[in-house]
Amino acid sequence: SEFTVDSSAAATYRSAKYTISVSDSTNGRYETIEASVVHDGSSAFVNTHGSITNYTGPLLTFDADIDSGSVRLRAIPISNDTVAIKFLRRTMDI
Repeated sequence: SEFTVDSSAAATYRSAKYTISVSDSTNGRYETIEASVVHDGSSAFVNTHGSITNYTGPLLTFDADIDSGSVRLRAIPISNDTVAIKFLRRTMDI
């Protein structure tokens, strides 16, 4: 099911860029992906790019929203396998 990878204050940051490492060590699948998130105060938008994987498809898909004043980067796993996520976030102030 969908889960929150990261969140930040919508009143403080307009956009963020993520470098995300995803690991499914059970099946030996790995992925690195970049995601950019921007918001207009009421809606959030995400674009993923630069994916590199040793598998035939992505391990996660991504979405973004605003909830209780926070911009959230959300992830949806493509399988029921447990994945580990590490990320770096760079933000831009409003």
